[in-house]
Amino acid sequence: MDELLDVIGRPDLPSLIVVTGPAGIGRTTLLTTVREELAARGRHTAAMRFSPDSDAIPGYLPDRWSDHRDSPWPVAGPVTGAFDDPALAYFTAAGMAATLLAAERAVLLIDDAQWMDRDDIAVLEQLARRLAGTAVSCVCAVRVPAIARDGDLRRAAIRRLRRDGLVHTVRLRGLRRDEVAAELASMLRHTPDAALVDHVHRGSRGIPSALHDSVETLRQNGSIRLAAGHAYLDRAEEPDGPIGHRRLTTAMLELGPDSWTAAKAVAVLHPLGSALPRLLAEALACTEAEPSDRIAVLRQAGVLHRGLAGTTWRFPIPLVATALLGSLGPYEKQHLARIAVTALWSGAAHCADPDYLADQIAAAGRLVDPAPARATLLARAEAALSDRPATARRWLRAAADLAEDVEQYASITLRQVLAGYLAGDTDGCLDETASLLEHCPEQLTRDAVQSLQLMAVFTRYAKGDFDTLRRIAERRRDRPHGPPPGPVPRAMALSLLDRWAEARSLLTRTAETWRGTETSALFGICLHSLAEFWSGRTRELEPTLRPGDDPLSRTVEPLRSQLVDAYAAGLLATGDLSGTEKLLTDSDVPAEQLNPSGRALLAAMHGWAGQAIELGRRCVATAPLRGGDPGRAPMLLQVTELLVAQGRLTNAREMLASGRSAGPPLAHLLDCAEALIHHTLGEPDDATGRLRQALDAAAANELLVGTDLCWSLLTELSLARGDRDTAARCLVEIDRVAEAMPDGRAATHALLIRATVTGDRAAAEACLRLVRERGQPFEVARSISRLAGGGLGDPALLAEAYELFGGLDALLERAWLRNLMRAHDVPIPGRRETVAENERLLGLLVSEGLSNKEIAQMLRTSGKSVEGRLSRLFTRTGLTSRIELARALLGDAFPG
Repeated sequence: MDELLDVIGRPDLPSLIVVTGPAGIGRTTLLTTVREELAARGRHTAAMRFSPDSDAIPGYLPDRWSDHRDSPWPVAGPVTGAFDDPALAYFTAAGMAATLLAAERAVLLIDDAQWMDRDDIAVLEQLARRLAGTAVSCVCAVRVPAIARDGDLRRAAIRRLRRDGLVHTVRLRGLRRDEVAAELASMLRHTPDAALVDHVHRGSRGIPSALHDSVETLRQNGSIRLAAGHAYLDRAEEPDGPIGHRRLTTAMLELGPDSWTAAKAVAVLHPLGSALPRLLAEALACTEAEPSDRIAVLRQAGVLHRGLAGTTWRFPIPLVATALLGSLGPYEKQHLARIAVTALWSGAAHCADPDYLADQIAAAGRLVDPAPARATLLARAEAALSDRPATARRWLRAAADLAEDVEQYASITLRQVLAGYLAGDTDGCLDETASLLEHCPEQLTRDAVQSLQLMAVFTRYAKGDFDTLRRIAERRRDRPHGPPPGPVPRAMALSLLDRWAEARSLLTRTAETWRGTETSALFGICLHSLAEFWSGRTRELEPTLRPGDDPLSRTVEPLRSQLVDAYAAGLLATGDLSGTEKLLTDSDVPAEQLNPSGRALLAAMHGWAGQAIELGRRCVATAPLRGGDPGRAPMLLQVTELLVAQGRLTNAREMLASGRSAGPPLAHLLDCAEALIHHTLGEPDDATGRLRQALDAAAANELLVGTDLCWSLLTELSLARGDRDTAARCLVEIDRVAEAMPDGRAATHALLIRATVTGDRAAAEACLRLVRERGQPFEVARSISRLAGGGLGDPALLAEAYELFGGLDALLERAWLRNLMRAHDVPIPGRRETVAENERLLGLLVSEGLSNKEIAQMLRTSGKSVEGRLSRLFTRTGLTSRIELARALLGDAFPG
């Protein structure tokens, strides 16, 4: 807009300003915004818009233009014969110019000038010449490439005016990636993540109308998840039927019915390259000459791009092809798919994309030979199952429809259920599971039944259907028909309901039953091992990813990553970083393939705070489908520690609320996280209550996992209030935990509590030695802070902790540590940096919506001090309110 405003009304520049851009680029929106800005500046404006039948509509531009219909200048109506009679064109333009010149620095805005006919073009050319050298501007918005009549005449007129220096062109471009990100943030009111921005930018090419259609489709498709102020792309699969794309299809319909029909066919057939014209003739049942004309219209309209002399074709805006495909009716889709499949099978056409044939076979259904069609679909589905399960599911569904008998149908549908489960299609997974169990029981092995029941349990949990989980746990059917749930699905349901003691007991009683089938053995051993390990009944977690030496079946292999996830969560929940990394190495599973919760925990333990927090947000934004995600609660506790250390308590609360709503296993860890927030806000009674609640819940389930953190924080609270009896009890309890779980985090907390409660310097030294061996920056820094700050270590170590917290962006912890460093006469590096950091922390706490009292409690100072610091900050920055301060900080525009 700024570029256009800069050239409007300048006598030294051409009076005719042509704004060009493809359909959907936002020409009308630009003219609307420019007119409002001109009106605000006191400029006189008149507006007109041309329609496809060449009618000029005076005083028109949509939406906000209705407030400006009192334009005093009449706009000329149709002027028949102006092209053939130059004098008529001249005098018509002179009349318009006189009206515009009568007002000071007037502006005429013309929208959709591509619909002008030859007479209108003649008048416009004369008007541009008449207004030359004046302060009056005529702004014409034109779609390019031009699709309207008389395009050659319009281009010739523009060439003449450009030759004479009488036209200035403003070309509108698609939004850059950063501009797409800003537009998404405005539309969603959440910060979009990189994957969402990339998906929308790639599909829309930055064209605003395509961008808005893309977002609407993703919203309706449930592909955008919101959490803690951020928006995430959950899945980018386009729907099978028409949905969204209103703006794109409206623009395409303007081409006329023949071009619309051709465009839909081209959307299917264009990957077939040089065969497109011939196949289009077959699809449209017309002569071979007619498709060339229709393709030429699509190319001229900028809808289709021809490459390499017609051997390749593409849609410049990929989402246009998606909109066209979504507009196909069932018969159209089958008819076009049959043409494509027949051409590929016969060798009459070729396509480099192996997925294209599978897509068209799936669309053609029984219009093509079912045997080779089914074989192709199954082969491509197997290749895509692990990394593109939604695509594999679509192909498997089509293959099942081509099955020869019930046995083949059951086998294919079993794979389809697995693909739907891996893709997160909860409703489809449950419906197909129920159908198989009810209608094809004789075609299913015991192992297949166990696999289906387990996937149903995980899917029910992902949907938040806890009532059904309770029925399954009590050995009641989740559907009226089908077999009752086996012991492993029941135990899994119990664990997802956080009833770990019951799950362990059930598995122990029924071990001989469930060890007889492969799937049950894998998941039963895993679940029993976790329950034993987390309760302290076994000191080591020994992953068993295979039952004996037997190879994994086709059903179990895609679920193997879930077992790795579960075992990794078991180790990470106890703070065992090295054990987790050994597990991944031994299992030949890269860390990138773990659940987001596992990746977040690994990042947090390595000290990659930003990555850990981002992964944590992504985790709570998506359904915990894969294996129930037992690492979610440990992850939320760890990320909460990081957020609190950074001073982001509101963020921490939001994440905890989102995570708790999913009812994760090990929910007592969330109570520990809540206690940490209360402790930071100076609410010791609430913090203590939360910790006792967490410890009671753990005891009820016979769990020790995470209780080391609870006892450690309870010790800190007790010592702060002088409650030595409670602190002594904490020491007894943490020793019991550390004895049962000696290789994890519990041992460090046992030494830490012994040192702080009894003043044992040897325990303090052993604690520091152990945390350094464990190599987790946050744990090292916190241990130094508590020990050296409490006089149980060399105060000079505080400088090391200060640096470690800096690497974690832990502003609040560094602020607390500065108080300790001053008290122990430890130099604080960088005075100017310290002042800037204090201001940044203060601004952050304000942006979190905390009151002055809460801020004072967090900074361990007085409310009056906070008030004074805020006042000085406002004075220095020139900001006038807490809202402005928060916006400046959140928008990376914080003065400093």
